[in-house]
Amino acid sequence: MRILKYLSILERALTPNHPLHAQWFITRRCNYKCKTCNVWEAQEKNEIGLEETLYGLDVLRDLGVAEITFSGGNPLLRDDIGEILRYSSKHFITTIYDNGSMIKKRIEDLKYVDFVAISLDSLEEEKQDYIKGVEGSFRDAIESAKLLRKEGIKFAFSTTISNLNLEEIIPMVRCFERIGVPFNLSFIGFDYNSDSLFSFGKKVDEFVIKDKEKAVKVIEELKNLGKKAPLLLPLESLDELEHYIQTRKRKHACGALKNFLMLDHLGRISGCHLKEPVSTIYDIKDFWYSEEAEKIRRENERCNACSYICYLSYSLPLRAFVRPLLIGIRTKKKY
Repeated sequence: MRILKYLSILERALTPNHPLHAQWFITRRCNYKCKTCNVWEAQEKNEIGLEETLYGLDVLRDLGVAEITFSGGNPLLRDDIGEILRYSSKHFITTIYDNGSMIKKRIEDLKYVDFVAISLDSLEEEKQDYIKGVEGSFRDAIESAKLLRKEGIKFAFSTTISNLNLEEIIPMVRCFERIGVPFNLSFIGFDYNSDSLFSFGKKVDEFVIKDKEKAVKVIEELKNLGKKAPLLLPLESLDELEHYIQTRKRKHACGALKNFLMLDHLGRISGCHLKEPVSTIYDIKDFWYSEEAEKIRRENERCNACSYICYLSYSLPLRAFVRPLLIGIRTKKKY
């Protein structure tokens, strides 16, 4: 069954003119109060149900998506998340995000996924708790990592680079490398469109990186460390980020609604979460090949509005993902 899954994924990955990646903000409910996120301030109970979600996964598979990431909000707050993950993992490389608070409760459901991503922005307990807005968040993240390791479930730490932890990034990466845990990186970003698909990036001054030279120096060191460290990002994405910080322009055109797409908790779709919805899970297969979609793609290619690493990465050529994929495959379930 696993061989058939990966053969199907390989076929989709090598087929042109379709999205390779999808990120599904599957709920707008969250149990944390992260300082640079507004989801917890504008939570919604309304979200599409299990049947509609599974239908949406079928649509994404038919469209050619090979990799899917579930986030939110906290996707593990959904009562039906186990059924969603079981189904998704049959057809996609599946990753799910958690802040570390729900893993113990959902441990059986997580045995189906390819990766669990735990948000960890500092190795200092007090700072991590401050960033997440919840006392005990550091402890929960570490205990969750230990449990996943014990259960043989692959996981990675996901760290957002900001002014608050900029000087700590290199020591964190060296720590992750030393203990053999894969990691992912994000760069602090803020939303600018009130009509966006799924708003969450809230600008908070103390997190804004003002010293560009220091940021570039950290990225240069990350590029060197990343050659050996288990970084689940293409190294080219760090080049992209460095170039963007220095010029506010991209080296590669944005691939939103071409290489990747985003879905929200209501089943609406856009190229990225910063743009307004342009389709839904019910009409995306027709919309994808329309003249309107092609027009939006051309507009997206000229966009230089954000520094979100996921979008910088997903805009890279497919060959850039060979190394991160091999790291994921080689990652031990128990170590």
